[in-house]
Amino acid sequence: MNQYFFIFLSTLLLSLSHCATLGDKILQEREARLRQSSRLLGAFKENNNSSSLAGVQNIDTTIILDNSNQAIPNFTLLLAIKTALKQNITLKNLKKIIEIDHRGSYLQHETNKFHLDFKSGIHKTSDNSKGVISDIHRRIANLNSDENQYFLGFEMKMPLLDGGKSRSLYNIAKLNNKLKSIEYEQYKQNLMKRVTQIFLNIILEQENIEILLSQIEKSRQNITYLEQNPTRDTRFPIEILKSKTEYEEFRHQEMLLRQKQKNLRNEFIFLLQLKNHLFILDKNARTKVIKEKLFGFQKLALLNSLDLKKLNIELMKKNLLDYKFKSKHLPRLDFVGKTTYQRLLDRSDLDEVTIQGGFNIDFSIFDGQKSRTKLIQNRQSKEITKSKIKALKYKIDIDVESKFLYFLNIKSQINITKSHLQLAKQVLFEAEDRYQNGQVSKIKLLEVRIQYKKTIFQYYQILKDLILSKMDLFLISSQLNLSVFG
Repeated sequence: MNQYFFIFLSTLLLSLSHCATLGDKILQEREARLRQSSRLLGAFKENNNSSSLAGVQNIDTTIILDNSNQAIPNFTLLLAIKTALKQNITLKNLKKIIEIDHRGSYLQHETNKFHLDFKSGIHKTSDNSKGVISDIHRRIANLNSDENQYFLGFEMKMPLLDGGKSRSLYNIAKLNNKLKSIEYEQYKQNLMKRVTQIFLNIILEQENIEILLSQIEKSRQNITYLEQNPTRDTRFPIEILKSKTEYEEFRHQEMLLRQKQKNLRNEFIFLLQLKNHLFILDKNARTKVIKEKLFGFQKLALLNSLDLKKLNIELMKKNLLDYKFKSKHLPRLDFVGKTTYQRLLDRSDLDEVTIQGGFNIDFSIFDGQKSRTKLIQNRQSKEITKSKIKALKYKIDIDVESKFLYFLNIKSQINITKSHLQLAKQVLFEAEDRYQNGQVSKIKLLEVRIQYKKTIFQYYQILKDLILSKMDLFLISSQLNLSVFG
C-alpha cells in the first residue's frame, strides 16, 4: 500500500512541476514566433534584382537596443547608408575642401591675366636744399619749403609670355582638385562599407547575447537541480562548483559582449550623427546580385580603381613640373603701363601728368645647375611612379581573384547552412512537444534551444560574410554606391 501511495505522490508532484513550468517565461520565450517561423522562414535567395537576409527576418524582425515610449528610428541597411552619407561630418568637411581647392585653381588661373590697379595718395613734400639753383627755383615757382601734394593714377600689367609656367601651375592645381575628389569618393565608399560592417555586427552580437542568456539560464537550472536533487555523485561539491563556475563564466562573457555591442552602437551613432541614441535595426540588408565573372571584375577594377587613378594623376603632375622647371630659362614678357596725375594742393599751374608704357623682359641665364638638378629629380620620381602603377595593376588582379574566389566559397555554404537551420527547427519543435508531454527535461529543452540559436547565429554569420565579400568586390572595382543596397 505504501508503495502505491509513493508512486501516486511522485506522479502528482511531477504533474504539478510540469504545470508550473508551462508558465515559465523561459519556455514561453519566442514560442509563438518559432512556430510561425516554421512556415515563414525562407532561405537565402538570389534573383535578378538583389540578395538579402531573405526570410530570416521573420524569426526576429528587429533588434531593439533600448526600450522607450518615445519614437525610435528604425534603420534598414539602406536607410543607415543614406543617413551616413547625408550626416557624416568627415564627408561634409572633405566636400568643403574640394570647394576650397576648386577656388584655389581658379585663383591660379587668374594670376596670368590682365591686372589693373588704381593708386592715389597725399603727402607733404619738403625742399630744404641750399644753393643758388634751389633758391632760383623756389622764387620762380613761388614755392615754400613745405608743400602739400597729392596724386592719382593707374598701373596695369599684362603677362604675354612666361614659358608655359603659369599654364603648368594652373593644370597642376586642377589635378590637385581631382585628387581631392578621388579622396572624397574613397572615403565615401569606405564609409558605406564600414556602416554595413557595424550594422551586421550589431545584429550578430545581439544573437550571440541571446545564446549566452540561454546558456546562463541552463546553468542556473542545472545548479538548482543539483542542489535540490542530491545523489551519491552530486553530494560531492565538485559538480556544483563546476556548474557555478560555468555560470559565472557565461555571465562574464555576456558582460563583454554587451560592452562590445555598446562600442559598435557608439560608432554607429557617430558615423550617422544620430541625435537620438535609441534606435532599432531592421534585419533588412539587401545587396545587389553579382553577375560579373572573374575576368569582368578584373577589367572593371583596372578601369575604375581609385588608387590607380591617383597614381596616374601624380604622374601627370610630374610631367607638368618639367614645363615649370624648364620655363625658368625661357624669357618672360610682360606689357606694363602707368599713368599718374600729380599736383600741389594750392598750385594748379604746376600740375603734372605722366604716362608710361612698355615691356618687361626677364629670363634666367645661369642658376648654378638648379633647374637641371630639379629636372633630373623629377625624372627619377616619374620612373618610381610608373613602377608603382605597374605593381598596383598586378596587385589589383591578384586581389580581385582572391576576393572573388572567397565570395564563391561563402556563397556555396548558404545551402548547407540552410539545411542545418531547417533541421535545427525540426529538432526544436520536436523537443517542445516532448517537453510538454513530459518526455524530456527542462535542461534538455534548453540545450536544444541553445543549439537552435547557435544555428541561427551561424546562418547570420554566413550571410554577413557573403555581404561583406560583395562589398570588397564592389569596393576594389569602385562600384560601391547606393544602387548596391537595393
